[in-house]
Amino acid sequence: MQQRRTFEQTNWLIRRLQAVMSSFGYAILETPILDSADLFLTRAGDQIIGRLFTFERFGQQLALRPEFTAAAAHAYLTSQRTSIARWQFAGATFEDDGGQFQKMSLGAELIGMAGVSADAEIMAMAASGLDDVGIRDWRIVIGHVQLMRQLLKRYHLDARTERFLLNHLHTLKEYGKERILAELDRLLLIRPESASADVDLNVVNTQQMLDVLLDATQHGTAMGGRTRDDIVRRLLQKRQRAAERSEIVAALDFLELWSAIIGDAESAFQQIERLIDAEDADALQTLEQWRETIRLLSVYGIPVERTLIQPGLARNWDYYTGLVFEIHGDVLLAGGGRYDELTRLIGGEHETPAVGFAYYVDQLVEATAIEPEFDQIVTISFAPNRAVEAVQWAQMLRRNGIPAEIISQTDAEADTAATVNADGSLRHAGNDYQLDQLSRLVENLQ
Repeated sequence: MQQRRTFEQTNWLIRRLQAVMSSFGYAILETPILDSADLFLTRAGDQIIGRLFTFERFGQQLALRPEFTAAAAHAYLTSQRTSIARWQFAGATFEDDGGQFQKMSLGAELIGMAGVSADAEIMAMAASGLDDVGIRDWRIVIGHVQLMRQLLKRYHLDARTERFLLNHLHTLKEYGKERILAELDRLLLIRPESASADVDLNVVNTQQMLDVLLDATQHGTAMGGRTRDDIVRRLLQKRQRAAERSEIVAALDFLELWSAIIGDAESAFQQIERLIDAEDADALQTLEQWRETIRLLSVYGIPVERTLIQPGLARNWDYYTGLVFEIHGDVLLAGGGRYDELTRLIGGEHETPAVGFAYYVDQLVEATAIEPEFDQIVTISFAPNRAVEAVQWAQMLRRNGIPAEIISQTDAEADTAATVNADGSLRHAGNDYQLDQLSRLVENLQ
C-alpha cells in the first residue's frame, strides 16, 4: 500500500508541476528513450561515459537517455526551427551511478531566446512549481560561468589548462592551490625542482628540445614512431605550459577569491565588482545583466532574500555557458542554466541561445510538505458469480465522473470500499444501494 501511495504521490507531483509549466506556455516534448551515445557524450563529456547504458546495433553505438537536454537541442536542430521553443519533458532517465539505475526526470528547455528575461523565466518557473506543490522553504543559488571565464582571460590560459582548473575547483576549496599545482606539474611532466622560482623554465625546455633534436638527427627522421616535428611540437607545448605557471598561480589566486564569495545579492555583487578591471567592459556588462536578472525575479514574486549569489557554483564547466543555478531546500530540488553552445556541438552551424532546468523528482517526493489530494477510486469487490453486476456498477460510476476498479473477493484487501451483494446491490460504507439508487450513491461519494 505504501508503494502505491508513493507512486500516486509521484504522479500527483508530476501533474501539478506540468500544469505550472503549461501556464508559462511550455508544451510537452517527447524524446526517444534510446538514442545515439555520441549525442549524450557531447552534452556531458567523458565524465558520464562510464555511467551510460550502451550497446551496439547495426554498427551504431546507442545509449539509454541519461537526461533530456541534449535530445531537446537535437530536436530543435533537426526540425530546422527558427522560432522560440518552450518545451517541457517528463520521463525515465537511466544512469549507472551505483544505486538506482532508473530515475524520473522532469523539467523544461527554453531554446532560441537569449537574454536575462529567459534566464529569469526559467528560474521563476522552477520556483513557482515548488510553491505549487507545497514546498516553501527553498532558496535559489546562482552562479555565472560566462563571467568567470571572461575574468580568466586576463591570465592567457590555454583551453586545456582552464578546463583543468575549473574541473578542480572543489579541490581548490578543500585542499588549496598547492594540491592543484602538484597535480598539474605531474600531468605536464615538469620536475618540481624545475618549477621553482630559481630556475629559468624557458632555458630548461629549450635545452631539452636541442638534446632531443640532436639525438633524432643522429638516428634518422623519427624517434619512437614520432617525427622530429611531432617531438618539437610536444616540447614546445610543454615549454609553453611551463612558462604559463606564473599565470596559473595568479589564476588560482583569483579563483580562490572567486570561490569564497557567497552571500546576498548586494554584498556578493560588490565583492565581484572589486575583482573586475574598470576597463573590462564585457565583464562589467555581464555583471549588470546578472543584476538585472535578480531584479526581474522580484517581479515574478521572488524576493531578493530568497536568492543567494555564489559565482563559483560548480555544475558542468564543459557544458554551461552563462548563468547557472540550483534550488535548495533541505536537499537539492532543482538545477539548470544556460547552454548556448550545445546546438553547434551536436552538428549545428551556429550557436543557439538556450536555457533549461530539471527537477530532482525523488527529492521532491520526500520534501513535499502537503498531503496530496488524490483522486478517489472506488474499489468494488465481487464474488465469482457477481462479475456482471460489478462491471455494471463500475461503469455507472465512471460515467458519473467517479473512478472505479473491480477486484475479486479473494484478492480484496480489508479496506475495500464497496462489495457486490448476493442480490446484485452494492454495499458501501455500511449502506446498500440498488441500481436505481445510483444518484444517491454518487452524491455520497462526492
